[in-house]
Amino acid sequence: MDVSFDPIYLANGYRDVVSQWNSSVSVLSSDFERSLDKDSIVLPPRQKPLYAFELQLDIELFSSNESISSCLTQAFAEGLNSCLEYWQDLNYRATVQVMSEHCIRVSLECQIFSTMKTKNLLEQPLSIMKHMNLRLVTVAGLKVQATFIGASPPVPEAIRQCNVFLVSLFISQLEFQFPLAFSRVCRLRFIQQEASLGPVSYALTNSAIMVPRLVKIISDDRTATTCYRIIQISSDRRKLARLLKFKTGVSPTQILKHSCTYTSNHADC
Repeated sequence: MDVSFDPIYLANGYRDVVSQWNSSVSVLSSDFERSLDKDSIVLPPRQKPLYAFELQLDIELFSSNESISSCLTQAFAEGLNSCLEYWQDLNYRATVQVMSEHCIRVSLECQIFSTMKTKNLLEQPLSIMKHMNLRLVTVAGLKVQATFIGASPPVPEAIRQCNVFLVSLFISQLEFQFPLAFSRVCRLRFIQQEASLGPVSYALTNSAIMVPRLVKIISDDRTATTCYRIIQISSDRRKLARLLKFKTGVSPTQILKHSCTYTSNHADC
């Protein structure tokens, strides 16, 4: 099942670099009759003892008038490689690959949810409590397709627009709909509370049946979103004043950044 988002259009200040961005998330579930709903606990692909399933982010680049240059594709790959700490902060091990002349893939190996952990905390309690509506769903992939209107765009502007789109996609959609996969704060809170889930459940019910509901509570906490934290900081005049005192200002989030070295291989950048 795919969850698609509305297309987004971006442009630079001169309106001479315009792009259309389409995105969708692939979701896997054992219950094909039910769509993604409020009872879904959405996790990234789980690790297995000898290998890991990976969450894949595919970025496809197109131009409406001509083919995308290999320089642009390579620059995107370099830009993603230069910001791997973003994924590390989300507790993913990330690798970047150029799949074709217009496609880059970021493979994300989750460092939090293993197969055994998911089985003990979620799958076994849910299998016992058949009457519970909660179910596990897996985010398998995120696909982003960018179409630049006109000629192949300058590398710095193309990367800037890609970063703007990806950051806005995370903040406005992914953190809300798939927090245990894409929200840094939510994933961190799970790590912090993981050791307490079992004891709390046994204290209340003398069994592990409450663990899935506790995980769902962590997942549904909207204070674990960037939007909430921005509003929280904006409403605190003291914090806002301290931030404004920084000479360099507040650095925006970067999922990729322009890191092109001007060599003969990047003459068109």
